[in-house]
Amino acid sequence: MNLTEEDFAYLQAFDYYFYTATQANYCAALSTTDIERMRTIYSRCIGKDYKANWSCSKCVLNLLKRLSVFYYKYKESLKEENTNGEERTSSQSETERKLDGQDDKKTVHPKRTVKRKK
Repeated sequence: MNLTEEDFAYLQAFDYYFYTATQANYCAALSTTDIERMRTIYSRCIGKDYKANWSCSKCVLNLLKRLSVFYYKYKESLKEENTNGEERTSSQSETERKLDGQDDKKTVHPKRTVKRKK
């Protein structure tokens, strides 16, 4: 099972916590209410009850790392939905526009001054 919109909206406040948990292997203190809500969300995602000792900092870090997988997957799917709705020409790179002949801009190079010996 995946995250719901409501779950994602709640978890967005903890984006920094997910980042530090996955990248730096670190977790700042969280309230018991937040930990319990995250446990409930994660349990729903995996389809079974997830139990751990919430006084144990390593257990909380482990929960954040596991939940971050679902969080980032949902976040990525939102980005894909947003980019699929746009026109192709707006998302084309400058090189692609040049190849398609759509680039009306002229490339301006800065003037170089060369000192010559007299």
